[in-house]
Amino acid sequence: MRIQTKLFAIFLLSSVFLTVTLIGIIQWSIGKGMIDYVNAKQIEALRPVADSLAEHYQVNQSWSSINDDPRIFIDLIREASPAARMPRQRPRPFRGDHPPQRRPPDGSRSIPSDIEGHRPPRGLPPPPMGYALLDSQQNIVVGRLFHEETHNTIDIVVDDQVVGQLKFLRRDQLTEGYELNFIEQQNTSLLIFSILILVITLVIALPLARHIIRPIKQLTQGMHELTQGQFDRQLALKRKDEFNQLEQDFNELAFTLKKNEDSRKSWLADVSHELRTPVAVLKGEIEAVIDGIRPLTLEQFISAQEEIAQLERLIEDLHELTRADIGTLHYKKNVLDISALVSSESRKYEQLLAEHKIDLNINSTDKPILLNADEKRLKQLFSNLVTNVIRYAENASHLNISVVKQDSAVEITFSDDGPGVANEHLDKLFEHLYRTEQSRNRNSGGSGLGLAICKKIMIAHNGKIWATQSAMGGLAVHLLFGLDMRG
Repeated sequence: MRIQTKLFAIFLLSSVFLTVTLIGIIQWSIGKGMIDYVNAKQIEALRPVADSLAEHYQVNQSWSSINDDPRIFIDLIREASPAARMPRQRPRPFRGDHPPQRRPPDGSRSIPSDIEGHRPPRGLPPPPMGYALLDSQQNIVVGRLFHEETHNTIDIVVDDQVVGQLKFLRRDQLTEGYELNFIEQQNTSLLIFSILILVITLVIALPLARHIIRPIKQLTQGMHELTQGQFDRQLALKRKDEFNQLEQDFNELAFTLKKNEDSRKSWLADVSHELRTPVAVLKGEIEAVIDGIRPLTLEQFISAQEEIAQLERLIEDLHELTRADIGTLHYKKNVLDISALVSSESRKYEQLLAEHKIDLNINSTDKPILLNADEKRLKQLFSNLVTNVIRYAENASHLNISVVKQDSAVEITFSDDGPGVANEHLDKLFEHLYRTEQSRNRNSGGSGLGLAICKKIMIAHNGKIWATQSAMGGLAVHLLFGLDMRG
């Protein structure tokens, strides 16, 4: 089943459930309200009866006259009955386990067992069923009540004292014609209302389901295109809800995949070119010797050895970088003095720098700066940065290395006065095999992977590395380590 169909079914079933529930609650509320209204009207209609009984008691100071002559009570009740809507006497159905009661020999009627009250004298009509007058001791003076039914009570008060109560049967269902007609009209209106709600739901649910499912379809189509390698796919959902964030994430994912794919293609092209160059040189020299164009001399062996060394460095750098990418480059961190390590490692390159006419200047502190790091990888890091200056900074004459301790970090900067790098290239210097095409050349034996390896080492130490324009006119590479001894 499609999502659109499921959403439509959910909307429809939810509307049906809510409508049925709401109608049930409304019907119950109307019925209960109508019964409460009928009982309230009955109480209101019988209050004059209670007032008349109070006046009668005040005159006679007892209920004996009503007990002797129940017609007083009967007449009062019958006068109020049109407004009170007196309930009719309930028929007593015949049950097989109880035979019908027989009339006593004197001709009077016996009172059923579920009715409490006094039988009126012979010749007097009985009081309406469910009405009774009680004295202050809750004894029935006149009338008849049902034991198992609920009754309403009106206190009869004389001189702020309750001298009796008027009890009458409380209505728990609607029986009169006008009451039933009212309920039937309400039920008809609710039925029409329910049908109208369902029709509106059908009209709204389908377009709403389509509106919700439309961006999902576009996302599904977009994801399918991404799986087919179409990384230039961009969505334009034009939504202001959660789909907007999903659209941004999808477009960012597509952009990242395209960037990675372009980097992969560039990586393969660069690697193949870097590998092909020394191999082509070796092949050319060997073929020249075989063809007799060049004699086999010591210089030929030295040239071949240099090309092999270049190829070996490239392969080793590729291996290191691949291990760093897949997380198999292991680090053994210990607490060390980073300031002393920078000074000692940089001094090792003084002779090599002097051969390239580059002066080394180290600005550091004599106080130890402790850092939890892998000494071997930091030596590799510093070596790559120094040799990067030698290989790529043509005509450079100075290399300044500074170590500055901050509040909770230490910054190490390698600055040279060689040819600078354009600002648009600075962020790309740490990519694989990236070289600028200007004065920082590729003819000095570098693989183009040194700075990429430096970035991996810094990431493993939770540090940062970035490049800026040097104050001396060349390139400045900054290293920032956090001084967290936990590593």
